[in-house]
Amino acid sequence: MDYQHIITIEPGKRSGKPCIRGMRITVYDILEYLAGGMTEAEILEDFSELTSEDIKACLAFAADRVSRADQIESDPVLGMFLNFLTRDIEKNPQHLKAISSDLVSRVQSLVCEVDLDLDAPLSDEDE
Repeated sequence: MDYQHIITIEPGKRSGKPCIRGMRITVYDILEYLAGGMTEAEILEDFSELTSEDIKACLAFAADRVSRADQIESDPVLGMFLNFLTRDIEKNPQHLKAISSDLVSRVQSLVCEVDLDLDAPLSDEDE
């Protein structure tokens, strides 16, 4: 499933965590509800703004993350590069502001579980 048009990552919204269609409901919220035993029907009943496709997109996104984590584990060079990229993004978030939100989403999906707040002020160490 192509979840790119459903799962969005916006700096400043829910600390840059993957959300559903720009709403404040994160992929992790949905996964936690499912893991806690809620059915898709119960989630859709509690959150009328969500669709069945949204929930499937959350599952596809999670599956993609697991697959990427497996790739990183099996390819140490890729892992080192992504760790370098993660550290660089954390130290220089202002560099990401000039690029498109789509590219930011793609980069953030590569760095997996790293929470980035691109709107956070720089610390003395960053400058």
